[in-house]
Amino acid sequence: MASQKSRKNVLLLTCSRTRSNLVFRWICTSPDVHAIRYPFVASRRYGKTENSLLYHLRHNEARHEELVNFHCGDDTPEDSLAALRKDLRAAADEGKIAVMVDQWEHIVRLQHGLEILRAEHCVLPPNPTHLPDDILTSTTTIILIRHPAAVVDSICRMALGLSRKYSPDGEDFRLFGLVRAHRLLFDSFSSQHMQPIVVDSWDVVTDTTRVQAVLEERLGTQGMTDVWEPRTQEELASFHPMTLAATRVANESSGIKRPESTVTSEGDSKNFFLEWQEKYGDKVAKQLQGFVDRNLPDYEYLRQFRI
Repeated sequence: MASQKSRKNVLLLTCSRTRSNLVFRWICTSPDVHAIRYPFVASRRYGKTENSLLYHLRHNEARHEELVNFHCGDDTPEDSLAALRKDLRAAADEGKIAVMVDQWEHIVRLQHGLEILRAEHCVLPPNPTHLPDDILTSTTTIILIRHPAAVVDSICRMALGLSRKYSPDGEDFRLFGLVRAHRLLFDSFSSQHMQPIVVDSWDVVTDTTRVQAVLEERLGTQGMTDVWEPRTQEELASFHPMTLAATRVANESSGIKRPESTVTSEGDSKNFFLEWQEKYGDKVAKQLQGFVDRNLPDYEYLRQFRI
């Protein structure tokens, strides 16, 4: 049974390619947890185009056409919220802590997401999210971060595997690893006495025992384990089709694998720039390095608060 010290819901707030599915899977090994996967993904990424942030982004013509033709359902954010409330009630009835995972661009309202992406100076309202105040104020937020170089490297492998129409100068590519969003949300929530817990996913895979102890203490859970069985077909049947595709590696995994590298920062684990030059050429490698350089200050800012 979950500790009575913490009855708060938990939101694991992520960017793409931060090991979010692995970390979420790990947290949800606790018997005290009721898992809620990507509550707003169906409406904010795959729903009606006017709700989808991806549809409003600036990118090349071929990618725009691809996104316009990519439509997986008619869910609205209101539909997503209704389903989320149902899941939260189920968690409460079970006497468990609801742990949600979703990417910031799904949780944050469309107009604020575009402002975060484009505006030089961005001031968020007290609650820029689709979560009503009653849910947000009763939720502990975990912000998951990862070194921008490792994020960019993973984005390239993922994005180019999904579509050759992605481009490093497109807004949808930039969106994937935009650490600025997490910094703005961290500062906004902290100023309202809702300071998030910051977790670097590199620490999760290199210092698992320590991070687990801190998380269990802060969340009021017990019994997390870093080994598990791959998901069954019965479990996978409940996943949204696109969520299923995006979580394939985590679904097939049997636990947290320790990296061979022993460096304290993932950015030092290999020479990413040289690899990008060899794989994508000098022009693209410089674009990717520029992406890293722009995001690095926000990552380092958040990293000073990590557990």
